[in-house]
Amino acid sequence: MNNNNKKGRPTLDASKHRDKPLIIRLSEKERAIIKAKCEEAGYQAAGAFVRDVLVSSKVTGKVRIPLSHIQLSVELQRIAGLISKGQDIEVVVQKLVDINNRLLGIGEL
Repeated sequence: MNNNNKKGRPTLDASKHRDKPLIIRLSEKERAIIKAKCEEAGYQAAGAFVRDVLVSSKVTGKVRIPLSHIQLSVELQRIAGLISKGQDIEVVVQKLVDINNRLLGIGEL
């Protein structure tokens, strides 16, 4: 930082200027939550708080479950229902064989 301006704050290097805005739309509830977290962390400005949190946090990727896995889960839930109802064991085993064949691509055209 150069302090050629003796009457005020030292000027920042060009690489440290924060001149790129980021606009985020929030609901009233979300804004109140961020304001409360700012106060809890000792920040006066929401921008500084959000910037520090975003820059220093590690982001985890979104989890995407393939449709085939969801369909398999539904089938397994149906089989669990058959078991809990006391369904004949041959019916349950046949359902499991059908799922296995579908997963392996056996019997499909």
